[in-house]
Amino acid sequence: MSEPPAALRQITSELSGSLVGQPPNLGIEFVLSLQNNGNQEVKIADPLDSLFLRFATIGNKLITIPERLPKAVLNIKSGKENIPFPAAIEVRQIVHGASVRYQKEQFIRIAPGEKVQIVFDTQPIVMEKVNAAPQVEAERSVRSFKAKAGLVLLNAPPDTGGRSVESDWISLSF
Repeated sequence: MSEPPAALRQITSELSGSLVGQPPNLGIEFVLSLQNNGNQEVKIADPLDSLFLRFATIGNKLITIPERLPKAVLNIKSGKENIPFPAAIEVRQIVHGASVRYQKEQFIRIAPGEKVQIVFDTQPIVMEKVNAAPQVEAERSVRSFKAKAGLVLLNAPPDTGGRSVESDWISLSF
């Protein structure tokens, strides 16, 4: 297996999240932050095209959420903007410095020292599955679960290469 491109090795990811809405219509708003700790600009393909979210109970039992194949695996060349993301999410905004965009982007540029934040909401199926997961007896009054993100950072064409990154687990309760 080849070494990932040097510029991509400088990108770190962090996931944060909060519950939004009121029961029974709770959802999760996530913020995926990508930080360029290197000294050169990085141009990557939209990371949400390869994003997978993992959910687990506090007792580490995985919560299965339906996912789709990533666009790269489907090998679709045109009309990508209409293909759903692999994770059960909806994009809300992309914060890039002082700029805020509300549409999906084909490529994202991250300057040295810069951070890009992608804000997205989960689809209702996520909370349905989290609510259906068994809870540890001591946790019955407060429902808690964990989430983490995994994604592949791909250099934007014409450059090649990629790197898998994962966030740490975050805990949420309701």
